[in-house]
Amino acid sequence: MSVVLNFEKTTMVQPDMELFEHFKSTKKDLARINEMNRSNEKDERIKILQEVNERLNSEITQLKSKICNMSQKKTEFEDRDELLSALKVMTSHYENEKKQRLLVSSKMKKLETLYDDAFEEEQTAEMESSDDIQDINKSLSFLLQN
Repeated sequence: MSVVLNFEKTTMVQPDMELFEHFKSTKKDLARINEMNRSNEKDERIKILQEVNERLNSEITQLKSKICNMSQKKTEFEDRDELLSALKVMTSHYENEKKQRLLVSSKMKKLETLYDDAFEEEQTAEMESSDDIQDINKSLSFLLQN
């Protein structure tokens, strides 16, 4: 019973329509800016993947040149087993780099899908919030008229 006696009286504040109109006008600008940022991030991802690809290609050419040098310097090796073991080591390095490249590309794809999902959820949340604000404003204006 004491809770009812301690009830605080509140007053309704008239919504600021100019502020709401400003919000609606800047919402489109924010969406455009977000889209530009998203395209910039895609460009950066593409640059990163290109750099990784160039690095892998340079390492492959280095490995090929080492193999060629080793085949030319066959006489320096005491037997054929040393040449084959060096070749196996180089091919294993190549395969490891190839696996890492595939792993990086799959992770980038996952990140892009997660980013797209988050962007879509953010867009739907913004649309729902604007609908909720409109419903609240309608109900407030109806209450004020009554």
